[in-house]
Amino acid sequence: MSRNESNPLKQSFLALFFLCVTYIAVFSLSALTRAWWFGCLLEVAAVVFALLLNRFSYTCQGAPKDYDITWKPNTPSWVACLFLPLFVGAVMLLSLGTNALGEWVGYNGTHDYGDNLWLSLLTSALLPAITEEVFCRYLFLPRLTVYSRSGAILASALFFSLLHGNFVQIPYAFFAGLCLGTLAVVCKSIFPCILFHACNNAASILLHFFAHTLLPTILLYVLLGTVLVCGVLVVVFRRKILTALNCLVAKDERLLTPARGVVGHMFTSPLVFLLILFVIEACLRF
Repeated sequence: MSRNESNPLKQSFLALFFLCVTYIAVFSLSALTRAWWFGCLLEVAAVVFALLLNRFSYTCQGAPKDYDITWKPNTPSWVACLFLPLFVGAVMLLSLGTNALGEWVGYNGTHDYGDNLWLSLLTSALLPAITEEVFCRYLFLPRLTVYSRSGAILASALFFSLLHGNFVQIPYAFFAGLCLGTLAVVCKSIFPCILFHACNNAASILLHFFAHTLLPTILLYVLLGTVLVCGVLVVVFRRKILTALNCLVAKDERLLTPARGVVGHMFTSPLVFLLILFVIEACLRF
């Protein structure tokens, strides 16, 4: 790419930087209040502010955006939901491994869900799924897919994982970010992403509240059974799945730079300072 060709990508990352600052600043305030309803209100406000700034930045900077990714569920979205147990099972398996490793090295990355199940499902499952998917897959991802779809998925997954600021969560959040970004691009909708994200969080909450009951065992067998079913579906429909995934590496006039170029620009933009802050914040938890 020439220097002139890279300017739109730099503009996109600059717009993302301001989006991230606004979102994180408002979202972080939710952790400072003891009133759960006010914390939820601040999380919603973070998304609203980011959406407004997103619209304003497009008008002012004229940076390109992929408008193919929408809120609306469609046929590919519903088909993708068949793989929900496979996704939840894989993420939970990784989370168990990272939690065990964290305990082994003396790192506490557990989340306090409180003592109210329904409140936890609202504040730690449904609301984060909506706000994080809107930000990471609806606002962040489309800013980069116009340059490289695979690069956009990598960059958004990296940011999504570091956004958690927790070394126990970062590994499986990165894997989840790759899956969710792929879903958003292939299905052209964040609907399945919100559903997958909410179900994964809800499963963790249920395991926390019912750890000393038969639920974990039942959930394990359900996940194993559905994973086997999903595996059979993958084999049966492998050609259609590969065809759908071809859009991630399609060579057309919109893809201006390889994936490594998009991720590389991420670390030469102001956004890298936010990533450094996330890593420092995670280190301070030791």
